[in-house]
Amino acid sequence: MVQIAIAEDNTAERRLLKNKVAGYKNYDLLFEAVDGWDLLKKLQSAKKLPHILLLDINMPYVNGLLITIYCSLKYPSIKIIGISSHTNENLVREVLSEGALGFIAKYFLYPTSIAYQSVYNREDLLAMAIKSVLANKLFIDKLVVNNPEKILFSISTKAIIANNYQHINATLVQFAILNATGLPFKNIAELMCVTEPAVKKYCRKLSAEVKVTDRYELSNYCMQNGIVKLATYFDSSMVILPAWN
Repeated sequence: MVQIAIAEDNTAERRLLKNKVAGYKNYDLLFEAVDGWDLLKKLQSAKKLPHILLLDINMPYVNGLLITIYCSLKYPSIKIIGISSHTNENLVREVLSEGALGFIAKYFLYPTSIAYQSVYNREDLLAMAIKSVLANKLFIDKLVVNNPEKILFSISTKAIIANNYQHINATLVQFAILNATGLPFKNIAELMCVTEPAVKKYCRKLSAEVKVTDRYELSNYCMQNGIVKLATYFDSSMVILPAWN
């Protein structure tokens, strides 16, 4: 049985996604997450990981692009299908470059819409995407990119780190990604299964490596130098994430 997880902050659209998955044979809904932070917690505590993650890109607290980067490092077995009403080609390119195998627009949740009907008629886009991704084949919605086969990929954060930051170990890279979310250190510690003092030590060590003085300068450095990427940089119409208390 193929295990599927859903991460979607919109209640109505999450329900539509659940109903779609429930209607498929041989697919089982493992869990659902209501935002990016909820997803990271559920992945961290999961007894088994999903085969497929249906990931909304524009979510509160931790956006889908950062989650894609994080999963590529921490949970590489998960096959990600990005789902969004934001279909800026630059954003799509970055999500796919960071390890997602699919990207589809949310029109598939409304199959009677003119936009969906004009391209897919009665075809089930989500089923096609899941089948393709399970076969390790890239799937890009034609409503997202007119010529999917011509999309140009960018350099991934993983490649940038391998080429320019070989001295930074996987633990510090994991911290750098989580630091970019703005999570409090106590929450980062929870996800990394270490103490808060250990996280502060990671911050000091990585800050010293790149010659900055605090976590905020470190986050800016990582974004400017391609160690992490934020979705809002590639699509300015996306919401700014709320600050953590």
